[in-house]
Amino acid sequence: MTPLGVLDILLVAFIIYRAYSFTVRGTIAVNILLGLGVIYVLYFVVSNLHMPVLTKILGYFKDASLIIIIVVFSAKR
Repeated sequence: MTPLGVLDILLVAFIIYRAYSFTVRGTIAVNILLGLGVIYVLYFVVSNLHMPVLTKILGYFKDASLIIIIVVFSAKR
């Protein structure tokens, strides 16, 4: 790995950390994002293992995740 590659990774990690600390730290949104992350990982695992029923069920959750994110992070008035 080149020094520029290491710098690139460190900058991306810093940006993600700052975005996380400004938006979701200490809120219920962290749990929701972690849950959605687990669903995405499981979806790709079961789809690669050719498990059609679980792929279909987790696919529905994956498809609804955009709506879930919009609702969770919408401004409360």
